[in-house]
Amino acid sequence: MRRLFITAMLVTTFVTTLSAAPVDSSRAWSIYRERYADELPEMVSEAIRYPTVFGNTAAQKQQKAWLNGIAQRLGFAYRDAGKVVEIELSDLRERLCSA
Repeated sequence: MRRLFITAMLVTTFVTTLSAAPVDSSRAWSIYRERYADELPEMVSEAIRYPTVFGNTAAQKQQKAWLNGIAQRLGFAYRDAGKVVEIELSDLRERLCSA
């Protein structure tokens, strides 16, 4: 259930970002299905495999390292802000819609 919720959140965020572009929502869904749909379930599984409960600093560091790697692979800016990680998606719409 947790994976389904996280997957739904990520897909909604992705499509909302694309939908803000000067393209119709069917184009956003098409881009998602063509480029990212196959990869998203694996990424969600990877993201939640870390037991980041209070006091488990090793898992928290491992998850941050994983997020940093994903951000670099996708070309996004990564910032460690202490208790949270910020991944800048500012140019996502332009990069995805231009191809």
